[in-house]
Amino acid sequence: MIAEVLRDRNALYQQLDDGRIENHYTLKLANKSQRPQVYRISLEPAGAGLQLAGRTAVAAGPAAGGPVPAFNPCPDPAMDCIVSLAEDQQEVLPPVQSTGALVFRGVGTLDLQGGYRFAGGTRVEGGVLRVSSMPGAPGLVPNVHVGPQGRLAVFGDVRGNADNHGAVDLWETVHGDLANAGTVYAPGMHYGTSMRIGGDVSQSAEGTLEFALLPPEWEQIAAPLHVDGQARLAGTRALLPYADAWGPYAPPSIGTHWILHAERGISGRFDTWEARSMFIEGTPRYEAQDLWLDLTHVELDQAMQAGGASPLAVAAAANVQAALDGAPGLLGPIAPPLGLDDPRRAERAFESLAGHAHAGLEARLHWHLAAAGRLDAQLARLSHAPQPLAWSAAGPGTPGILAGSGPWLGPRLLAGVAAAHGPAHLPFAAGGGVAWGRTSLAAAHLHYRGDAWHATTQLGAGRTWLQLQRPLDTGDGRPHLARSRRAAA
Repeated sequence: MIAEVLRDRNALYQQLDDGRIENHYTLKLANKSQRPQVYRISLEPAGAGLQLAGRTAVAAGPAAGGPVPAFNPCPDPAMDCIVSLAEDQQEVLPPVQSTGALVFRGVGTLDLQGGYRFAGGTRVEGGVLRVSSMPGAPGLVPNVHVGPQGRLAVFGDVRGNADNHGAVDLWETVHGDLANAGTVYAPGMHYGTSMRIGGDVSQSAEGTLEFALLPPEWEQIAAPLHVDGQARLAGTRALLPYADAWGPYAPPSIGTHWILHAERGISGRFDTWEARSMFIEGTPRYEAQDLWLDLTHVELDQAMQAGGASPLAVAAAANVQAALDGAPGLLGPIAPPLGLDDPRRAERAFESLAGHAHAGLEARLHWHLAAAGRLDAQLARLSHAPQPLAWSAAGPGTPGILAGSGPWLGPRLLAGVAAAHGPAHLPFAAGGGVAWGRTSLAAAHLHYRGDAWHATTQLGAGRTWLQLQRPLDTGDGRPHLARSRRAAA
């Protein structure tokens, strides 16, 4: 082997924010043997205020240009295995049985797929350590410590205790105790997963337990976080809508959601409950072994307003919310086309639903069929007569029929009643909305004739049946139509 150390001449040293001094070196290693080699890099003596940053293990192919060996940063089972991966770097660690420790650093992803035993434990100081499930493989043995910058993704078995100060994604099983002073995420489902703690759970005041509330159509696979031992609670419980690459999904249904079950009982209470990316109302319910959430309300309009949606979209969301308050079971079927978990799609959808088309059409029908201008024009054409009059009006461009009767009370004053009935068709909104309906009206009126002027006053009532249809823009590229019907008096 040939080793060469080069110092960065452009920067003799750099002072960090915490006052430490950083020096940059480039280490060049050349493997002169005919066999692949893995070289470990360390500082001696250890300590003395010195810290080595960067890769601590280097694989080098044979001198003759033979094949580069597979990733194996732990060649000596009697030594600690220190792995550091760069951003976007992902490696699979070969199965290891070591008397030392596994120390994972950096910002990359290290996959454990098989059986791993590190008698000195495992420390996740940075990046993502992903423990996957393999048939017949014991997983990771024994204990794991997750630092503030680390994340442990449990898709298999951790056969020991977990001490978390960073983040843990719990899809499968930690067979020992879990002490949480960071964030633990539980997906709230048992779709081929167990989401289980084999020992006790203890959460400090600094800890957060995140739990995903599933969409209504997934209620058959909903499951609590299962604790074989005791659950000692404090800190924060955060509720999230379930999300993955196959979404979007509907918001959770109103009703009871099972959050946690502890075989040996629950002690303590969460100090704080949060709902993230959702506006929900509910009450936690603590029992001897179980924790439940009684969800009573989902606020669509508040969610849209908090997301910075337009006033039009917020108003439409409030109208939809009012309808859902009377029929909460409708939320599941309508949520996917509304895109409720995507703020931008939801805003477009609610803006498509917004407006005052019902009121506008109702006013349009009244104007066509019984507005003062039309009645006044008809009465102005009538001549004074001693006997009561009966009349009707209909013509091109005039929907329906307007008719009336009444006596002259004098040469200048006509009293009577009028009725109208007819259809109307009204395009509204630039997006292609169409409204149609029929109206029936009845009114009493007085008509006065001056020398060169006339005036009419009327008082009446009517009833209108309205139907609306409009395209619904959800941003998913597929056509949707929203239809509604309303009776207005």
